[in-house]
Amino acid sequence: NNEIASYGDALEELKGVVNDLLQDKKQYLLTGYSLFDRYYLLRPATLTIIAAFTGVGKSSLALNVTEAVARNGDAVAYYSLEMGAKQLTARIMARDTMLSSSRMLYDKMNDGEIGRFDMQAERLQNLPIYYDDKSKTSFSRLTTSIRAMVRKHNIRIAFIDYLQILANGSGDNREQLI
Repeated sequence: NNEIASYGDALEELKGVVNDLLQDKKQYLLTGYSLFDRYYLLRPATLTIIAAFTGVGKSSLALNVTEAVARNGDAVAYYSLEMGAKQLTARIMARDTMLSSSRMLYDKMNDGEIGRFDMQAERLQNLPIYYDDKSKTSFSRLTTSIRAMVRKHNIRIAFIDYLQILANGSGDNREQLI
């Protein structure tokens, strides 16, 4: 892989991008959030970090964007260091069923609730969202998992919720690893 490119090489690559856009081949992922979409914040080969105080909705935002990207047909990997696949799926289902995720996970639902749940489960059965609960203990396992998800499921984006508690295991500076 040659890291040195001439202006002409870069121009040819740019022409390809322009032609793709003319054919409506988008170069970014749609999130359902106008601010993100207007400024194309989710583009290939970019790192977008959302940081804020605890409890302001970063995880909810990430899950909502995950669902929107997947509904647009783009595969997504979601890594949560706080919740497993079942809990994350319950949170996604909660919004459209108007049921709380804890109700789905821990309470017996009535017939109306089961009907809403079943209807939404049928609609969202094939969303291209992938979880890997085993690869959230180290940076190397996480990056290996992301690469595997790209190969196997053609993911376009990976969300990592709560990155700072990953163990780096190598003694390196955590900020440099991130």
